[in-house]
Amino acid sequence: MFILNKDELKDYDLSKARQFVAFWNQFYDDTIRSIDSDQPISYIDELNLGNELTERNIKQLLRWKTRGRLADDRRVLNKRDYINDFRFGRKNEADFKEIAWEIFPSGFSWPIFLFHIARPFEFPIADQNVFRAFATMKQREISNDWDGYRDGYKSFFFEIAVSAEIIAQPPNGDEPNIRDIVSELKRVDNALFVFGRFLKSYAPN
Repeated sequence: MFILNKDELKDYDLSKARQFVAFWNQFYDDTIRSIDSDQPISYIDELNLGNELTERNIKQLLRWKTRGRLADDRRVLNKRDYINDFRFGRKNEADFKEIAWEIFPSGFSWPIFLFHIARPFEFPIADQNVFRAFATMKQREISNDWDGYRDGYKSFFFEIAVSAEIIAQPPNGDEPNIRDIVSELKRVDNALFVFGRFLKSYAPN
């Protein structure tokens, strides 16, 4: 009879990054129905890479993020121009950080999600699950805020992506195949999300 060894969950051997992503990604499910049909939302299509995010794009992405519970959040929709300004470099990171936390003044995962939908190639999604994965694999905690994300999790995410040979280096958005790159990066997010959620049940302490 096989019983998982909790000590092995702490392994951070980057030579196994490809296997880690492939294994945990297979358990991810993002089949969320569209706001106006029975068709599943296409995360990669709704990012509308290379173009401005439309109101519909944002509604679909909000619905996708909340597993079908939310779409018409005027706090976000009313700031669509700011999100697109940041996407195309008309606003800098510091300015957009103020806007993101003005929209969502508590917590950290929602402001970071706004960063993500603006520039998904630069800012991975983050929540308690992926931070839990980080804490287990790196054997250190990071603060549940922008500093923990920016200085800890983001580097960790791209370290795994590079080690798994999904990307050669963190992209800047100018790559001709940026859609394919973002789609592949999502597999890293999927793996870390599922692994972190598994840890909550299997190894909560």
